[in-house]
Amino acid sequence: MDMDGDSLRNASNHSPGIHINILGPLEVVKNSVALTPTAPKLQQVLGFLALHRQQVSQTGDLITEVWGESPPASAQSTLQTYIHKLRRAFTADGPYGIRSAPPCADEVIQTRPNGYVLTVPQERLDLGRFQRLTAEGQAALRRSEPAAATRLLSRALAAWRAPVLQGAPLGALSARRATALEETRLHVLELRFDAELQLGRYDSTINELKTLLAEHPLHESLHVRLILALHRCGRQKEALAVYDRLRDSLVEELGLDPSEELRRLQGDIIAARFPGASPGRATATVTGPTPAQLPPDVTDLRGRHRKLDLIERHVTGTGERGGVSSLPIVWVTGMPGVGKSALTLRAAHRVRRHFPDGQLFADLTGAPAAPRRPEDVLHGFLSALRVPPERIPAGLGERSQMFRTLTAGRRLLVLLHDAVSAAQVRPLLPGSGSCAVLVTSQVHGLHSAMVIPLEVLDIADGVDLLAGIVGRELVAREPRAAERLVTLCGGLPLALRAVAARVVATRRAARRGHVLSAMVWKMSDPRTRLSLLCFDDLDIGSRYQASFARLTPQEQHACLLLGLLPGGRFNREQASAQLGYAVGDIDALLMRLAESHFLRLRTSGCPRAETYYAFHQISRAYVQQYDTGPVLPLASGAAIERDTRELLHDG
Repeated sequence: MDMDGDSLRNASNHSPGIHINILGPLEVVKNSVALTPTAPKLQQVLGFLALHRQQVSQTGDLITEVWGESPPASAQSTLQTYIHKLRRAFTADGPYGIRSAPPCADEVIQTRPNGYVLTVPQERLDLGRFQRLTAEGQAALRRSEPAAATRLLSRALAAWRAPVLQGAPLGALSARRATALEETRLHVLELRFDAELQLGRYDSTINELKTLLAEHPLHESLHVRLILALHRCGRQKEALAVYDRLRDSLVEELGLDPSEELRRLQGDIIAARFPGASPGRATATVTGPTPAQLPPDVTDLRGRHRKLDLIERHVTGTGERGGVSSLPIVWVTGMPGVGKSALTLRAAHRVRRHFPDGQLFADLTGAPAAPRRPEDVLHGFLSALRVPPERIPAGLGERSQMFRTLTAGRRLLVLLHDAVSAAQVRPLLPGSGSCAVLVTSQVHGLHSAMVIPLEVLDIADGVDLLAGIVGRELVAREPRAAERLVTLCGGLPLALRAVAARVVATRRAARRGHVLSAMVWKMSDPRTRLSLLCFDDLDIGSRYQASFARLTPQEQHACLLLGLLPGGRFNREQASAQLGYAVGDIDALLMRLAESHFLRLRTSGCPRAETYYAFHQISRAYVQQYDTGPVLPLASGAAIERDTRELLHDG
């Protein structure tokens, strides 16, 4: 007769002989008498033998288990002593270890060449009963007998009281075996859930799965069962929400997409909820011209070829991590005007041939205080993929689900310009590792992305960019003026393009005069520098205005005050004195300004390396155009926001 639950621990009341339990704390019972060894080394040896019941445990493995890779010279003889003590305990009739008979051939631990074997029968070891009941439950499932399978698998799982050998010392070998057994237990749970789903027991299955997933938040097979149970009892929206949460967690923590099984299940649910939008019908839905939304290519890129090669390798590679295809994401970050858009656009055009199913583009900027909503961007993407307007869902979550379904298995390139946060980007990610995403942003974003920080151009690359626009003959006539212009523009490609365009426009009037030198003279006045860096649609001032608007009022006013410090560089003590804050309170504020690229964190050279903050000269020119007004307190609040709006109303 099979036993389960607490009866396993009292098995000796029903059957004579030694009973050993290891699926929980170690227990040894004989004729209602507890014989569990208390010495840690004896527990370790017995636990190892029980984990390998009816298998010869090699002496070398037992020594490694107990003493690790550096055993003492006496290890073998000491191990023999431990085996002797365990045998004496197993032959005792009472709590005082009184022997009932001398050792015999049928003793529980027997000696074999080069090792020992635990010969306790299968039914007297909880692990043995677990294995037998599991095999019988699997057989019942194969015979399409879910009720019998549920009963047998539930009894198998009842053998587990806690983690394997809880409280007993585990060496490396036993720890690996215990981990494998825990995976087996989870697999048996999955089989039992399958049987209960066949019986229509959805509510109890859902509740148990939710509890279990709190302990195993990234376990995909358990998520499959939960999503399936929710779907079958009519809770499709909740099922899709579970899928979305898992997918976000996998991408964020592991850089992986959900398994093919999960993606296929999600597609089936969407097909039921949005007729015509399933993966099987997506081909019929997405008809007409392939979307090709990339803006025109940028050809005069300077100093970025290594970055381009890095992006191309990442985007066009296999993307395989651990056997699961992951979505390649490149996140290009840097200060305004540094060339993020130009780099990603050039990269997108270089790799577009690898994405025959199309290219999608979205500018996420929006108004300074109201960046574009992801649901609005998704409406555009779904329209570009030829989803009829009446089939586009209303909510963000449902639009994101449909987008991932339509892009699953396709080779699609997505370019997202000027993202304000990872939260804005996450719903816009395609549903397959065969796609790729390029993002530009001033902030660091998704953990799963390859982040490429862009720095300003050096003098040589800046001059080369300038010469490519104004002409190499002009630059050759005024080489020092050309280098000075690069310096005054702070090596920012956008600023250099604006200045170069202005030079080209004024060159006709200046004829053969010193055009570059004249521009250097005008640019030398910081009060007029920003106005000279605006020409047609090349406007670095508007980029800074949008970036400045995203700062908090406290951060904005700190920028204005720090911009007044001589030289545009300072340490934390000088910043503290300028702002009137305690030194210990200012680090987080300075770091936020550095992350927003208004400040740069630098280290001075020898002989004494010191950390300091510095404005880029264009950043400093931007903040110096404002009147700072009174000092704002460090605490934020309505008063700060009101005062700052008054101070900045001219901007």
